Amino acid sequence: MNAARWITAAALFAAFWCAGAYGLFPRMEKKLERAAQEALAAQNTLTGRLDRVQVLFEGQTARLQGKVRAAQDQLIIRSTIENLVRAPTLVVPAAGRRLNPVAAVQDVIEISPYPPGWMLLASDGPKARLIGTAATDVEGRDLVNAVADRWSSQGGQARGELRASLDDHDEAADVSATLASIPAPPENAPHHVGAWLARLGGRFEPLKLGADDAALRDQAERAGVQDSEWQKSVLPLIQELRAAQKAATARESEAMRLAALPPGHLFLAVRDQRVLLAGAVGSAAVKRALLDEALGVFATRRVHDAIRVDDARRPAADFPPLTTALLPASSAEAKSFHLAISGHAWQPLDWRGGRDDTSWKEPLPQDLDAALLRQDNAMLIEWLQGGADPMPVLTRTQPAFVVLVVSGKKVFLCGQIAEPALHAQLVSAARQVYAPGFVIHADAFAIRAHCETSADLIHTAKSLPPPTDAPFIALARPGEIWSVLPATPALLAPGALGKSSLIPAGLPPNLVEEASAEALEELRLHLAPKSDNQSPKF
Repeated sequence: MNAARWITAAALFAAFWCAGAYGLFPRMEKKLERAAQEALAAQNTLTGRLDRVQVLFEGQTARLQGKVRAAQDQLIIRSTIENLVRAPTLVVPAAGRRLNPVAAVQDVIEISPYPPGWMLLASDGPKARLIGTAATDVEGRDLVNAVADRWSSQGGQARGELRASLDDHDEAADVSATLASIPAPPENAPHHVGAWLARLGGRFEPLKLGADDAALRDQAERAGVQDSEWQKSVLPLIQELRAAQKAATARESEAMRLAALPPGHLFLAVRDQRVLLAGAVGSAAVKRALLDEALGVFATRRVHDAIRVDDARRPAADFPPLTTALLPASSAEAKSFHLAISGHAWQPLDWRGGRDDTSWKEPLPQDLDAALLRQDNAMLIEWLQGGADPMPVLTRTQPAFVVLVVSGKKVFLCGQIAEPALHAQLVSAARQVYAPGFVIHADAFAIRAHCETSADLIHTAKSLPPPTDAPFIALARPGEIWSVLPATPALLAPGALGKSSLIPAGLPPNLVEEASAEALEELRLHLAPKSDNQSPKF
């Protein structure tokens, strides 16, 4: 073979080699990239953490590029490519099942962790609620416990939870700044409303609830709150806080308005075994409580009512207690005269002077004008000195009502009414409806003279609920038809009866529950689950 033939053969070999390399190398690189992806996908610790990573090949050299969330991820990826890739080689295809065809690795991966989560602390007075998102359940639980412990250690109560989203967040490297900036519950402000937002690892920053939604949305976005979280969790909570803040402001304004009103006053005069109460108070509830107290303390005397309810007076129930010490000191002294100002003690007065004598003028509080007391003072002095003015009639303050409880084969009538004849009529009607087979208990159905007068009981007696196997509770005002509810454990829970539709407006729920306490307890026992345990056999 001469030199020309050698040159021609070498050229042909080079041409064929280049053509093969041009066709085979790209196919080999694609195989290696697929094999690398399969090797990485098999690593459980990298699940969900490879979306920003690329593995490219130039021949048998692997180039790792992109971003990972932690240095540990980078090490695992590099080790996997260097040691665990399996793909057939060009020379000996069967060797791909045993050997790693990667000849070299170029690692230019950037470590770029995901942002940490966020937490919102919302408070209405000392009670606080936590919402937010953490990377893991453990991180969320530990942060909620830390915030709740700090809040409760300062007299508050905090609850809540952070949802976990490892696909969107990494755990915060250091949360000391977050824990150091936990706000304290408001002092002496039971209706204070506030909200604080923090990126986990950063400081809590207050949210200005008065700002518009766009400004608050920008602040939340800077803290890492996603749009879906804003719409679903944060904005509804902010709206709830705004409503609570508005209600608290209204309550504070109303409290300030009421505090600026003059206090109520109460004169008490005693003559000839009669007790006359006169004055002005801020609410019907205060008047009712004073008269009920007087009827109990002065049971042996006749009590007369000249108390006015005045919306322009402070509705405070802080009058000093009524006691027998306000009665004449001896039988020789048959009269006595006293004055009480809301929030102050009783002071004795002299009733022997003229109608316009004001022995009480100097001790009056600055916010109570003496002119507000003159008319009551003059009337009582004239009465104590033997005036013949007609006595005011005692106001009936207690509402009349009847509660009917049917439990098993027992029927309980509870409540109160003023008229003995109507009381007997209703008990007789119940015996007719529920007899025979039921035992009627009416000991808790009381006759009280200071109840409101009742209309004819015909509608109430005719509309008594018929007996059933299922227990129930019914209530009626005398002269009206019955309201009936099935008896359930939920209805018998503390305070539930007062919130139900059974009790009409104007009837104090605590009065109903106290009057029917024994019947309700019997009903609870009837509804309690029966034990399946039997006595042991020996």
